[in-house]
Amino acid sequence: MKNPFLQDAPSSRPLRTRDFGSRNFGQQRGTRRPGFQPNRVRSGLEQFALLRWLRTGLAVLGLLLVMALLFPPQWYAELLAGPWHDPKGSVLIVLASDSTSPNLLGEFSYWRAVYAVQAWREGGFQKIVISGNSSSAMRDYMISAGVPAGSMIAETRSTSTHENAEFAVPLVRGLAGPMVLLTSDYHMFRAHRAFTKAGLTVLPRPVPDAGKRLNNWRWRWTVAVELVEETVKILNYLVKGWI
Repeated sequence: MKNPFLQDAPSSRPLRTRDFGSRNFGQQRGTRRPGFQPNRVRSGLEQFALLRWLRTGLAVLGLLLVMALLFPPQWYAELLAGPWHDPKGSVLIVLASDSTSPNLLGEFSYWRAVYAVQAWREGGFQKIVISGNSSSAMRDYMISAGVPAGSMIAETRSTSTHENAEFAVPLVRGLAGPMVLLTSDYHMFRAHRAFTKAGLTVLPRPVPDAGKRLNNWRWRWTVAVELVEETVKILNYLVKGWI
């Protein structure tokens, strides 16, 4: 007698390999698994990283702004300016700066021209050499302020501090010294060394520019940015061997 426990179970629908092995298994079951889209995931991660960097950048910028307002870098402006002796001399070399149009002075050029006129009125200077592409406008202003036109030379080709020294030095080599260099306080470090590198000994006479504006909290952030830019230019001049 055959053991009933060993009898075969009632046969069911045979298992077909193609039901599981087929690529259309999901379709046969009536369901579709959503497709995985790696590009969309990668894009989301890139956006998250970008937002994180943006947030970090804004936080650093805000911290720098607070530091510039509460702790103005007055010491650094004074360091770049060097000693304040207001030296006398025979030739005054004035470096031009910005201009709003070919015949209209910008703010920095204007104040340099004002202090150049003041130096002339103190007496002693016989010649003024103005170097820079806005030197003609500075010359016109200084003439209107009482400086004789025949006592000034305007060099208009230079567009950088390096070119100031390169083009101005030949104009003053035949003149009797001493030579005095006038420019903004934060610009004096680079300008003085550029003229020395060009072979001309000059006495620095800085103009109170950045140091003066730092006294007003509204200008502190602007001046801080200008000091950073000037530091980059100093490093660039060092690498190129111009100072």
